[in-house]
Amino acid sequence: MKNYKLFSFVLVLVVIITLSMAVSVNASDRVSAIDLTTYFGRILDSAPTQLINEAQIWYGERELADTEYADLPVLSAAAPFKAGRLGRNDFAYVEAGDLSWDDLNEIYIYHDNEVRGVKLNGVQIIDWLEHVGNHFELIDPELEEEQHIVNYDQNAYNHDIIEGIEYQYDLTKPVGERVVYATYMGDELSEDHEFIVITNNHRADGGFPHMDGESTVYSSDDRNLDILIEYVEAHSPVEPTPSNNWSLKPFETASPLVYQSHPDAVDFIEKYEIQGLELIETTLRGWGVFEVDLFELSN
Repeated sequence: MKNYKLFSFVLVLVVIITLSMAVSVNASDRVSAIDLTTYFGRILDSAPTQLINEAQIWYGERELADTEYADLPVLSAAAPFKAGRLGRNDFAYVEAGDLSWDDLNEIYIYHDNEVRGVKLNGVQIIDWLEHVGNHFELIDPELEEEQHIVNYDQNAYNHDIIEGIEYQYDLTKPVGERVVYATYMGDELSEDHEFIVITNNHRADGGFPHMDGESTVYSSDDRNLDILIEYVEAHSPVEPTPSNNWSLKPFETASPLVYQSHPDAVDFIEKYEIQGLELIETTLRGWGVFEVDLFELSN
């Protein structure tokens, strides 16, 4: 009986020590040097999508290194998954510092997503971007009343940001004609360009142009969230400063352009000295309405 009690005590002690070590390792191995938020992730490049895309490119280059696709550039697609779809409180916000599993799940909320790599040429990439372009409203520069930039009926999880290229949308153009330029290493995208784009199984399997499963050349049961965690642990402290590889083309308007987010986003604007955004109203439903100056935002 005494031996049993001693064994139980030792077992409990081992569990406590193990959990303490795990917490310590997690705290020191996963750190972000900057805040991670999607407050404005649908109108400008953001740290969460930057971090996810950096992780997926890192993974893709590693996994494809010994394959027939080793010489193709690796791009990545990710969305600001949590960006207001369920209300003003439905934005990702993780403060700089130690990153827990819950923090990273706040950024990549679909924890069952699995990695896929699709092979596309430059024109097909533009088709993908044009499909994303329907997330923006058609803006009439001469309309003398307030206009929202984003079509909030479109789900943010389909608002893909493709890292590794540079591109710009013109919101005065109709859907299908909004990508006014898209380049890779300074060259306009064309059919001669071939890429591997790292994404997830839901995107690769349908719903977007050229995403019918046939373009998929790499499949894995590795989860995108696990890749994100692995990347952060391997590169901690991470500092996913947005590359600003995509933007909205500036143009003159007769009335203000606006975007709605959480009103606390004003603190984020001030902390990071973001130009071109000003809180002008808090609605009865608690949304913060921000006036957007595309000229300043694009600088």
